[in-house]
Amino acid sequence: MAWRALRDGAPKGELRAANARAAARIALGQARRDALVNRLVTDALAMRD
Repeated sequence: MAWRALRDGAPKGELRAANARAAARIALGQARRDALVNRLVTDALAMRD
């Protein structure tokens, strides 16, 4: 989305690109945290059995 925002010719492309990059960073960070929690829970449940 950032690449498209820079090249579509619409107003404030740089700002929209920066917002898209920030949103992607947030989404990736949340996915990483979710994966970590999932691993921890899976390991804890495996140890319990």
